[in-house]
Amino acid sequence: GDNVMEYTLECARADVTEGEMRRAFVEAFGSWKPPIYR
Repeated sequence: GDNVMEYTLECARADVTEGEMRRAFVEAFGSWKPPIYR
């Protein structure tokens, strides 16, 4: 995967909110779900 720090900093400099960043990352990478251990 790509290093997202560069994109995160670019968003922060552009005054993008955390919610906007989260939505963009979820759209791009999907949301993380913990594995289920049985």
